[in-house]
Amino acid sequence: MSVDNFNYLSTLVAPAITRTDTVLRSAINPDIKLAVTLHHLAEGASLGSIAFHYRLGKSTVCGIINDTCKALYEALQPLRRESIVLMAIVDADYKFLIIDVGQPGSQSDGGVWESSVFGMVLARDQVNLPTPKPISSTQSLPYVFVGDEAFPLKTYLMRPFPGRQLSTDSKPIFNYRLSRAQIVVENAFGRNFVTAMEAAIKNDSSNSK
Repeated sequence: MSVDNFNYLSTLVAPAITRTDTVLRSAINPDIKLAVTLHHLAEGASLGSIAFHYRLGKSTVCGIINDTCKALYEALQPLRRESIVLMAIVDADYKFLIIDVGQPGSQSDGGVWESSVFGMVLARDQVNLPTPKPISSTQSLPYVFVGDEAFPLKTYLMRPFPGRQLSTDSKPIFNYRLSRAQIVVENAFGRNFVTAMEAAIKNDSSNSK
C-alpha cells in the first residue's frame, strides 16, 4: 500500500480509534493501530507474531484489529453501492480458482453455495475430482472442499462440528485442524480486501477532484 493511501485511510479511521492518554500509559498511535490491522489482513500473520513485531501484548493486538476493522468498515461504507456476495474456491497458495459473484448480501453462505453454478454441478457429481488418496493399506480419504458452519456437510464438502456437538475430545481437535485450512481462505480474502481498499481510495480520490 502506498504512503498516500495509508495516510488517507488513517484520516478516515483515526477519529474512531484514537484513545486518550492515562496516568498509567500512553495511548497507542492510530497509525500504529492501522499498520497492525493492515499487516494482519494483508499477510495473515498470527496475532503472536504481530504482537512480537510491534512490541504489543497479544490481547492488545486482538483488540486493535477488531476496533480498526470496524472503523474501516464504517469509513468505507459511503464508497459502497450495494451489497453482493463473492464466493470463491481458493487453493493452498492463496490463488482464486473459481469465483461466483452476484448473489444478494442478504442470502446465507449456504444458500449462495447451493444456488451457485459450481455448487449445483458438484451436487450432480459432474466435477472430475481427484480419486481418493490411500493413507494406509486399508483406508483411503477423498479430496474435499473446506467450509465453515454455514455450509452443508457433503461427501465432497467438509465443515466443522457445531458447538453444541463438541461432546468428545476428538471433535474440538478436528475443528482446530479444519480451521487451519480455513485460515488459508481467510488470508486470501484479506489480501484482496487490502487491494480493494486501495482501489476504493483511488476511485474516491478521483471523484473528489
